[in-house]
Amino acid sequence: KTVFTYLSGGEKSIFIDWNGTDENGKELPAGTYYYICEVVFDVVDPSKQKNTLKGWVQLIR
Repeated sequence: KTVFTYLSGGEKSIFIDWNGTDENGKELPAGTYYYICEVVFDVVDPSKQKNTLKGWVQLIR
């Protein structure tokens, strides 16, 4: 349900709280879902500014 990211020192930096619903608030059924997350970093080198993360998450009800 909650995705946490941590800095290299172990400090929690951001989190995403997803409650297993779609954009209309309707509960999604249990299953495996594919995600794509585009992350934008505040860096000096523009070529390293964006990173795309992809993976799978399993929703268990």
